[in-house]
Amino acid sequence: MQGSVCAVGFTYHAWGVLIWVRKGAGIGLQEVCVDPAGRYVVAKCIRRNCTLLVVADYCPNYDDSNFYYALSSQLQQWADLSQLWGGDLNCVLNTDQDCSSGPPRRPSRDARALTEILNQDGMTEVWAHCCPTTPGYTHYSTVHDVHTRIDYWLCTQQLVPQIQACEVFPRTFSDHSPILLELDLCMPPPPGFLWQFPPNFLLDDSGRN
Repeated sequence: MQGSVCAVGFTYHAWGVLIWVRKGAGIGLQEVCVDPAGRYVVAKCIRRNCTLLVVADYCPNYDDSNFYYALSSQLQQWADLSQLWGGDLNCVLNTDQDCSSGPPRRPSRDARALTEILNQDGMTEVWAHCCPTTPGYTHYSTVHDVHTRIDYWLCTQQLVPQIQACEVFPRTFSDHSPILLELDLCMPPPPGFLWQFPPNFLLDDSGRN
C-alpha cells in the first residue's frame, strides 16, 4: 500500500482505525490527532486551496453517549474547517428505515446523542441526503439475523454541494459493507452559499465573548 497512513491501534483487536491517503492524490497531511484508546484518528488534509478535516472513527458497541459528546468537543478546535467523518458509529439513527428487525424501536441513547450533535453542528448524514428512501444496510448480524445501517459518512454544510456520489458495496470478508463517498473538492461553493455560525458556540462562554 503506497501513500501516507495515519493509524492508531489498541490492545483489543476490534479497536483501531486508520486514514490512508493514496500516493499521487495530491493531498498533504498538515496535522494529525489520535485517540489514545484507539477509537478515532483526525487528520487535517490540504489539496490545492482546500483544507479539510477528516475523521475516521470506531465508536463503542455499547450504549455510551459520552463518547460522541467527547469527540464533538475535541473537534471544536477545528470548527472553522470543513469536516468529514467516516466510520462505524455502532448505532441506528433512523430506526423506522435502517433496521430489518421488525417494528421501529426507540433510538438508543448514543443515537439520540449523535443526532443532537449533528443538529447542533449543522452536519449532514450523506447517505440519507443522497438516498433518503433507501435503507442502505451496512452491517449484518448472523447471531440475530438482522441488517442495520450503522456505518456512516457525515459532513459539514460546506461540503454538501461537493457530494458527487455515495454507494454501499456488498460485504466480502467482513460483516460490514464498505461505503464509497465521492467528493469534488475542486468545486467551489455555489453562488449565494452562506457560512452558518455553529449554534453550539453559543453554549460556550468563550464563544459568546
